[in-house]
Amino acid sequence: MVNSLKFELDRVAGESEVVVYLGHNGVDVQYVGLSSERLFERLVLKHEYWRVPFIASRICGLCSHAHFWASNLALESALGIEVDDSTAKLRDACNKLQIVENNLIHLAFLALPDYRRPTSEVVRSVLKVRKTVTNALDLISGRLSNPPPYAPGGFVADVGRWRIERAIRLINEVIPAVDSLVEYFISSIALHDLRDPSPHYLALALWPEKSVPVGEPYELLSSEGRVDVSVDNYGDLFVEGVREYSRARECTLGGRTFFVGARARMLARDASSTHIDPAVLESIKLNPYGNLLAKAFEIRTTIRNVEHNLRDCLDKRPRKVDPVRKKGRGLAIVEAPRGLLLHYYEVCDGIVEKADIITPTVMFTRHIETSAKALVSSLIESGRVADVPRYVEMLVRAYDPCIPCAVHVVRAG
Repeated sequence: MVNSLKFELDRVAGESEVVVYLGHNGVDVQYVGLSSERLFERLVLKHEYWRVPFIASRICGLCSHAHFWASNLALESALGIEVDDSTAKLRDACNKLQIVENNLIHLAFLALPDYRRPTSEVVRSVLKVRKTVTNALDLISGRLSNPPPYAPGGFVADVGRWRIERAIRLINEVIPAVDSLVEYFISSIALHDLRDPSPHYLALALWPEKSVPVGEPYELLSSEGRVDVSVDNYGDLFVEGVREYSRARECTLGGRTFFVGARARMLARDASSTHIDPAVLESIKLNPYGNLLAKAFEIRTTIRNVEHNLRDCLDKRPRKVDPVRKKGRGLAIVEAPRGLLLHYYEVCDGIVEKADIITPTVMFTRHIETSAKALVSSLIESGRVADVPRYVEMLVRAYDPCIPCAVHVVRAG
């Protein structure tokens, strides 16, 4: 006889639920995306290439910058466009500012209530920091969601020196509050004991210096070492599959379960460069819940990196360049708030004929299920069956899934 527990998730992006099966043969866990399919890979077809990034950014309001820059980068690769250093740094700064904003909101309002009720002072500080970060982002990109000032080849709106200077001032004003909030998050989040049953990660090798690289081949770092990804081999490495019980797909790395995101980005870096207590770093490495602590540390390092890179752009005016060709294939891999995001396009006579988008949630969905299975088994062994819903929900929220991003694909069959 098989017993099951089913519960919907709150405080995650989109509609989803967890189903836990308890039987004589052990435990099984299914993470189910419930949101309706949105078919963005179809929506971008037959459009002129320059329109596609503005469509792709609508996949998700939370991750719109990552989709926007990934779409532009892939199309630039397909059309033979090489942007200048200033353009690359400005778009990278925009993407990182949205990562900071996402991490901040996730920790304060979605994850932290599992561990500690935030004080009114903390809430006010979070909202103030968020407003300042989004104001800095507005100066460069126009707005937080669906940015309008860029097309394949460069910025179509003037990003003058005064805008960059003002963004730098805003960032510097808020850094002390950011540091205080990070310490608050770290001291408030006590990780539940769970050893990662599949400690395989993947992240951009250039992080934290770059979240939107200049083009392929993309150098990624994994638990097994370096992985080089190009337009020719990405389909062999990132293998998508349909889960019959869910509207969201899953993805493996050459058949292996893996995770992406803040925890992966931290583990891919040289430990000596993280300036984190070795015991804390080891906890993050071993425990899937550690993604929360990684997000906190990442806020602090990323916002300083943005300020540094913006300074390099003060005396360099970005320039717009035209496509070299009208036909080609292009791949982009960027770091989105929740981890690696992949866009691939085929263009013919300036029209997009094929599109493939693999999102972070699709990449780590199987890892959620694998970790949750280990968690449930440990709780049952210790006689804590009643705690299963609570700790599984906390675990899923630690990954910060985005279901709207995961159901954009066309289902097979």
